[in-house]
Amino acid sequence: MANLVWAYGNDTEHRVNGVPTGTIHKLKLHFVDGSAHEFEMGQTSPRLFAWLGRLIPRKLRRPGPEARDTLFAALREAAPWAIYEYSLQLAQDWGNWTARQAILSEVERRRASPPERTGAASQTTR
Repeated sequence: MANLVWAYGNDTEHRVNGVPTGTIHKLKLHFVDGSAHEFEMGQTSPRLFAWLGRLIPRKLRRPGPEARDTLFAALREAAPWAIYEYSLQLAQDWGNWTARQAILSEVERRRASPPERTGAASQTTR
């Protein structure tokens, strides 16, 4: 995770004839070398199709947004310097080599000066 620069979640809702048929939950990771990896974290069906879920044993169900959120939290802990949000401007900048260098510089600056941790572990004793 040392090369992680940018991560965000993406939900894609699918419809058939205007009727929601499900939502795909993904996690996308962007790295220093410009590569990106997208992981599908499962599908959540709307209420209209929720009854199908009762027919499928729990152990066979694919993870949904909760699994993605758990992984997202672990990434934030492992790489606190990375950017964890999506914006159209950031996506456009990532596609432009010159603008991407500014993003990489900002992430490197954040890596060099990590945020202070809060809680008992960061308190000093006198």
